[in-house]
Amino acid sequence: MITLVDVLNRHAAEQPKKIAVHFRDQSLTYAQLRRQAALLGGYLQSLGVTVGDRIMLTGASRPEYLIGLLAVQMVGGITVPVDRNPKPATLSYIHQLTGAKYYLSTLKKAPEGIAILPYGDTIAAAVEHNQEAQVPETDPDRLVVLLQVHRSFHQKKGASHTLRCISANMHNTFTGIGMRKEDVLLLPLPLNHSFGMRVLRACLLAGGTIVLQNGFGFARETELNIEQFHCNALACVPSSMDLMLSQMEDRAARIFGQLRYIEFGAGSLSVQRKRYLSELLPHTELFNTWGSSETGGCLFLHVNRHLDKVSAVGHPLEGIQVRLLSQADGTPLEGTGPDVVGRLALKGQMQMVGYYGLPERTAEALQDGWLVTNDLVWRDDDGFIYMLGRADDIINVGGEKASPVEIENAASECPGVVECASIKVAGDQFNEAVVKYMRRKHNLLVGERTAEQMKMEIGCVFPPEEEMTMEVKGRSLVTGLPELITVSSAEMLEAFEEPVERIMEEVHLVLEKTPPELVADISNNGIVMTGGGSLVRGFDKLVTARTGIHATVAENAIQCVAEGTGKSLESIQDMQDGTMNLSRRKQIN
Repeated sequence: MITLVDVLNRHAAEQPKKIAVHFRDQSLTYAQLRRQAALLGGYLQSLGVTVGDRIMLTGASRPEYLIGLLAVQMVGGITVPVDRNPKPATLSYIHQLTGAKYYLSTLKKAPEGIAILPYGDTIAAAVEHNQEAQVPETDPDRLVVLLQVHRSFHQKKGASHTLRCISANMHNTFTGIGMRKEDVLLLPLPLNHSFGMRVLRACLLAGGTIVLQNGFGFARETELNIEQFHCNALACVPSSMDLMLSQMEDRAARIFGQLRYIEFGAGSLSVQRKRYLSELLPHTELFNTWGSSETGGCLFLHVNRHLDKVSAVGHPLEGIQVRLLSQADGTPLEGTGPDVVGRLALKGQMQMVGYYGLPERTAEALQDGWLVTNDLVWRDDDGFIYMLGRADDIINVGGEKASPVEIENAASECPGVVECASIKVAGDQFNEAVVKYMRRKHNLLVGERTAEQMKMEIGCVFPPEEEMTMEVKGRSLVTGLPELITVSSAEMLEAFEEPVERIMEEVHLVLEKTPPELVADISNNGIVMTGGGSLVRGFDKLVTARTGIHATVAENAIQCVAEGTGKSLESIQDMQDGTMNLSRRKQIN
């Protein structure tokens, strides 16, 4: 087993003058990176940080973050990466959950009770202190990092990884991609997320050079970084590539054609995009990987070598076991093909050891040594895995189950549809959010009918001009007796935050993937909202505020769904086998 600290020490000794990281006009060699991390580690020890202490770090795409990450691991601490611009409530929740001792950050202030250490000031103090860290003995089972699982706004989970987990995780990406010492990797990813973190670690394992970039917002910055630092590798998410292609236009082949490989993670490239890129960049290796905060990269697809399997998300690496479990009783499924669909379960040294401080969630996820996911998949005879969606996102259509992916694939075939996204968030999810909020905030159990009434009377997703209140009766979870409380529209705003954020994320994603000329038309003509969910107070104002595009609710918003279903029958000749079967048949072909 080799640790990240071992890797850093080795490269600092064997290639001390090689550049480890670039960021704009900042560069650090391996020797400089090791020295600064060791000094910061020594300073943290002088502040009382010891083995097992949790340290939150702002996941900024800057050398300071990398120095902080390495320093905490040098002293045996547990890193807790957080968003670059976290909401105070989220930051407080993570601090409360992890009991973090300090917060290394680009920020100058933090919520009350959180001891903040600004990166710049703290690193300067460490240099003045001039004492390197005393590195504890290596314990493979010692916790080293808590990675946030971004699936619930109010209940973020920290996936706990040991030194053994991270070592395997690092090696998997290194091996799955075939990283080399000569790699100069452009990394425009958030470094508090699993994808960015595992790629960063793997590049350090290879002894390559990392070029940090704050996101993929502007094609020009990407182009300049590739040319200035002679990048030959890139890691990005599919939506970012779509944005880059639209901005670069005919320059894309020249710019990305300079790269030895591109790795796509945190989502799968569409089949059409995989084929397009393989033709556009015939000499660039394309990889699509599947992983999670709980596992790191596990399934790897070398697109160029497997154009006959472009609908797959990947193939498990050696040492990673895969099972498909029955949705009904959780028993292992035998057989292959699109008719054998089950929940994906994985086993290997790369998997987390649990969710920090959440034993019940851990017991749900880890069963008999297997990490059981909510992803519904099937596999072919060669062991390649094909993703259909998440079990909790599956939609029941007329007695048959359809995944958002299948719905999107079918909708994309309809004339006039340029881009689409499907998620299982509707009126019922808003009601569930109210029930959960009342239980969490007021220790009050309310039924779905009461939740629906609250949504209708005082529900809102944008601050109303006038505060509304409603008396709500439920059963106290403390006394077990009926209780009457007053709930405000401000509380409903908070209760709806999670489903609303999921919807807005998809709205932004669709806009990002839409061709620029059509986005211009949308900006001029506005967004039209339909369906019962659009009638929640302030939804049109929220969409307008978050996108900068005027949004309106259609007349007869509820009837629009039925009318649209009727009009879809005009394309019935294209859906003779039904949308679900048509989608799966296309995956096979």
